[in-house]
Amino acid sequence: MRVAGAAGADVEMGTRLFLCPVAGSPGRVSAFADDTEEIARLEGSLREAGVVPEDGRCLVLPLVLPIAAFAPDAIPPGRVRLLHGYLSDRLVERLAGKKSLSPDDIRDALAEFSGIDPGASGTGTTFGALVGVELVPNTSAERTDVSEDELDAEDMARVAAVDSWYDCYAADVADLAVGAPLDWPACAAALAWETIRVPMEAALRRHGVPEGRPATIHCAATDDGGRVVVSAVAGAVAVGPFSAPADLVWFDADEFFGRAEASGETLMEHDDEGDVVAPLLGAV
Repeated sequence: MRVAGAAGADVEMGTRLFLCPVAGSPGRVSAFADDTEEIARLEGSLREAGVVPEDGRCLVLPLVLPIAAFAPDAIPPGRVRLLHGYLSDRLVERLAGKKSLSPDDIRDALAEFSGIDPGASGTGTTFGALVGVELVPNTSAERTDVSEDELDAEDMARVAAVDSWYDCYAADVADLAVGAPLDWPACAAALAWETIRVPMEAALRRHGVPEGRPATIHCAATDDGGRVVVSAVAGAVAVGPFSAPADLVWFDADEFFGRAEASGETLMEHDDEGDVVAPLLGAV
């Protein structure tokens, strides 16, 4: 699409679908998603920290897509493209100065083509994702001779931007874990890890482990390949097993295991799920 640039001239821009993983109590997640001022603050924080390109703009929908939506048979690629198109249309309307749709209107529209109610909630912890779209410079076709050093520099700049965003915004959001924007596969894997991390850290804290951070995390796929199981050890304390659907993990294994590795001192990957259960036998 063509939009007005900083210098006043029209520039060609593309759009990118992104998702911010969230985890919290059902009431807190719903209240956050329904708060238009909070959503606007999130959008502004992404721009200010440089997570969204400097000459780009973004829109975040006032709803949370539940983790069930990320199962491969729930919303296939064709429906993801419809979601991308829907957000792009809403962004165009905003740029044209049109009034935004209400959260209920947006929720109904997404439920119609996805078959999943974004407003559904349960008890315990809700895992899901805020859905957004951003304008990005339409220069990918011209970047045929980008050096490895340039790509590395861009990666480092993005990591720095995300770290800044977390420190200035996400860390201050009370009673809710909000993650930086990811693509669809990475968000699926991130949510898979969150369904393990939240109860794992809670169990460790109940046993007096500071910040619920384990010394060692053990993980393996189940014998039938349907789930990835995890146990965690800190001194004489061992907790688990915890598990997540393998189809979400394998959407982006690097994302899942990168998060697992960052959550403890050591990550041990096993071929046999028995090696994950073994530390739990006779543990405190």
